[in-house]
Amino acid sequence: MGGLVRVALGGLAALTLSAAGLRPAAALPPEPIEPHPPAPIVYKPDLLVSNFWKYDAYNVLVTVTNKGNASSKSCTFRLSEYYVDPYLWEVYLVASKDYSVPAISKGSSYSFWVYPKYAVYGDPYFSFVGTVDVNKVVAESNEANNESWFYGQ
Repeated sequence: MGGLVRVALGGLAALTLSAAGLRPAAALPPEPIEPHPPAPIVYKPDLLVSNFWKYDAYNVLVTVTNKGNASSKSCTFRLSEYYVDPYLWEVYLVASKDYSVPAISKGSSYSFWVYPKYAVYGDPYFSFVGTVDVNKVVAESNEANNESWFYGQ
């Protein structure tokens, strides 16, 4: 019987039984506390634009993926279209349109068509930005990966 056994006596006193006999529990060193307890697992979705597929000049298939460990709420995807002036090197927002994205379960994707106002082919001065959860209604594990760019070439 080389180990220690702590015994609680219904709130009266705590005793420890060792090879030397019974002694008050306060006489023993405290039980060790783990210095770096594991962080609790946080369950959150993580939405990102995982694919732009240019079918033709005015039809683009967008895929939004939930890489998180929880389902997302429904949210909004915004397609923004920019023109870069090649002479002044200024960028102008020329069009934007919002699309509804339903709730996406963890590890799943949702694909839908978007219809740019300007052609996605033929003009290198047009850029397109897809942003999922543009209104920040979904609390995500990574809010920095919601935007993706593609170019009109």
